Amino acid sequence: MSVRILLSLPLEASLAAAQAALPATPPGEVEWVLPVGEGVLTTDLVVGTPAHALRLTGGPGVTLRLDGGTLEVTGLVTGLAGVTVVAVEAGLILLGARVEVADVTVSANSSGDCSALSVETPDGTVAIDSLTVTAAKGEDATGLRLLAAEARVTGLSIGAVEATVGEAFGVRAVCQRSQWADVTVRDVVGVGAGVGVELAGFTRAEMSGLTVAAVSGGSATGARVLVAREEGEGLSAVDVSVTDVKALGTEWSVGLLAASVGAMQVRGFTVQRVQGAFALGLLALGGRGIEAGIGQVEDVAGGSRATGMRVLGGPSLEPVAVRDVEVSRVAAAPVPVAAQPASAWSDWLIAALDALSASVVGPLTLPAFPSDADVVGLHVAAPLGGLEPVLDVGTPGELAVEDCSLFVITGTALQLEGGLRTALVRRTEAWTSVHAGWLQAEQLLLAQLTWHRHAHGLRLGPGEIRAYDSLFTAIVGAPLVLETDAELSASPALFAQGAGLPFLEVGPLPYRTPGAPEVPPVLLAGGLPPPETVDLRLVPDAAISRAAVPVPGDGPHDPAPFVGAWAPDVVPGCDVRDPQPRPFLAAPERPAPGALVDYRARDAQSLLAVMLERARTVMAPWEDRGPADFTTMLLEAVAAQLDSLAYQQERAVVEGFLEDARLRRSVEDHARGLDYVPDPGLSATVMLRFRLDATALAALVQARLEELHLPVLPPGTTALEFLTGGGVLELPADTLVANATTDEHSLVFVTESPLSYFPRLEAMTLAESVQPGDTGATLAGLYPELEPGRWLILYQGAARAVTWCA
Repeated sequence: MSVRILLSLPLEASLAAAQAALPATPPGEVEWVLPVGEGVLTTDLVVGTPAHALRLTGGPGVTLRLDGGTLEVTGLVTGLAGVTVVAVEAGLILLGARVEVADVTVSANSSGDCSALSVETPDGTVAIDSLTVTAAKGEDATGLRLLAAEARVTGLSIGAVEATVGEAFGVRAVCQRSQWADVTVRDVVGVGAGVGVELAGFTRAEMSGLTVAAVSGGSATGARVLVAREEGEGLSAVDVSVTDVKALGTEWSVGLLAASVGAMQVRGFTVQRVQGAFALGLLALGGRGIEAGIGQVEDVAGGSRATGMRVLGGPSLEPVAVRDVEVSRVAAAPVPVAAQPASAWSDWLIAALDALSASVVGPLTLPAFPSDADVVGLHVAAPLGGLEPVLDVGTPGELAVEDCSLFVITGTALQLEGGLRTALVRRTEAWTSVHAGWLQAEQLLLAQLTWHRHAHGLRLGPGEIRAYDSLFTAIVGAPLVLETDAELSASPALFAQGAGLPFLEVGPLPYRTPGAPEVPPVLLAGGLPPPETVDLRLVPDAAISRAAVPVPGDGPHDPAPFVGAWAPDVVPGCDVRDPQPRPFLAAPERPAPGALVDYRARDAQSLLAVMLERARTVMAPWEDRGPADFTTMLLEAVAAQLDSLAYQQERAVVEGFLEDARLRRSVEDHARGLDYVPDPGLSATVMLRFRLDATALAALVQARLEELHLPVLPPGTTALEFLTGGGVLELPADTLVANATTDEHSLVFVTESPLSYFPRLEAMTLAESVQPGDTGATLAGLYPELEPGRWLILYQGAARAVTWCA
């Protein structure tokens, strides 16, 4: 049942009256329509009941002003749609097993804590479609606070969130499962922490189309998405943009933080302009494999620590892959002395996964980041040690860095920690950094690399290294530095400047735009040089490009071998043309027009005429068309059948329209579509009296006795009891009753209801005769077999009035 109530101004009194009448309303859906204009609430008000689905709807020109009075909407289902809400020293709270928000605009201001919109349904579902928060200002400020088991949020826009004393959050959500699409958060400012989006999930978090811009505070985070359960579906983030994140104090500034104890995918991301004492562009943490790709991290500036992108994989057999990522302009001072990553991050990884797994309720938290000073462009770590239990289960997945660009970094361009995994770095370029990198894995494959203009060479940790088709230029010192227990087992087609074996001399730099020949001095001091154009693609027809060798593992469908990070431009194939083209064949002659077909022919005569005309064209040898010709008779028979078929088709088409239908069944079908069932009608009714034929009954009894080998009926048993087993003859409903003889007109009736036949009800004597005008009668004796609703027929017998039952 649905009830719709139109509210009026003043709104506070109208809401109170509607709430007072709500408990008496039958359970079901209730819609309160807010009036056009500004409705003001000055006192706290709770509306709704647990038995009703209450929806507050508005429209153009509808404004709800909460002037010191908080509005709380509760119910089995609660909804808010088409309303502009202005909250001053108050808030809007939506509770219920399901909460729906659509086309709502909210602004809030408070001298204390401020939440523009709070939605709470710990065990329920939230659906938000088009929600705009234009402002939220208070000591602690939050644009949207959300608590739900499952949430679907689309078209969310939040701006101007300001905390005057404490923390500011654009979105703060805790959900078991959630899906977010087209979310924009801008201008979040906190004195303490400033966070654009904080999402804590337990089994699944899915984000697409997230944009966060201009977030600042004592500590600042653009977007923080955490998932706590390994058995869930993990985390997926697609098309994420975070820009202008700035920490004003001596705390961390993080552009995008994505962590999941289960699987994780981050694709299509952009992180730009992250500033703070400790700056981190993107941190991806996954316990069951990571896929990060098609992204850009740019302009990450820290005081003493700065990281462009850090990818940390847990101890599992799942692979970790970073593909098609660009990290540029990462700076902090002082410049680190060593290229090797601090071990504290590996310890922090295990502690972070344990903290997430142990979480029962949100919001989820992570341990404090390590305090070791470090500056790195891309750090990828998924180490497996000899004591990891997963090594006894199967082969761990590989660690892959492919198609990446790393440049202008005041520390280490690339750090890779694989432990006992197999790792590969392919089609990757790095230029202009202090340290070229530090790479370690049990088996490490380096292929098609371009490392240019570094103050220190690429350091390789313990393990077996194979390197192919790579360029190392403008590097101070040795291009590759092998640490203890590192073995270079294969090194074909490696080129460097002025280095001995196994390198080949590169000669003049083969790049299109190599840039300055040396590392900029400002980079060595921890500063960023001015932007410059560098293009490390090989010039056409470079001599070293012909020295490329196939990389082990490549198949016939992989590109041809090439040297350096960039595949050569594909030369268009030869334009093969016949110098003496053959003349075009003449067009075939246009066929003679066939016989015209009259699609209006519907009767036998017209159809026969069409077939005879067609035969004149396709059956030219047939000339004898007299009435006795076999072909003529065949065509006439076909025409007669087509005439009948055309008639049936027309009848079928006519039955499809109510005004033209001729069959009752067709009319009933049309009416049924309008939820109407026509009365089938009733031709005649009659009252039937059933009596047993004594002769036929005796014959049946005798046949039954012979079948059972009995001489006579059992003592105390009547004939009917003997035949029926209980003395009751049941006549079901819809029993057909017809004439006893065929010399009369055939009359057939159908019983309306079942009937139980008792012989003693054939005739019953009245206790006393009835007189004209009497309204009642009394039977002589007891008849428990009589049921309410049975008809009794009175007739005059020989002595007194008797009745019989129908």
